[in-house]
Amino acid sequence: MQEFETPNEQFVRDFNNGYTIASNNPALAKKLLSVELGTTRSGLRGGIQQCFKELEKDNKPSWLKSKASKEEKTKTQEKDRGLDRD
Repeated sequence: MQEFETPNEQFVRDFNNGYTIASNNPALAKKLLSVELGTTRSGLRGGIQQCFKELEKDNKPSWLKSKASKEEKTKTQEKDRGLDRD
């Protein structure tokens, strides 16, 4: 079992701020991604990237969304039966 570190308060605050910036002003968020923020602001970069991933997923055509959900459902059913193909 993997154990994860609890992120510090500054990281969580930066992550949330990055997510908010990306959702409200994508152009600014892209500029922030191109700037070297250093390791102290990695949460900001992570929040921006997470928001862009979610926006990309939401913008997929419906036929791609349904195909992906069917594949996930099949994998889940196979794992439930003990037929994990991975």
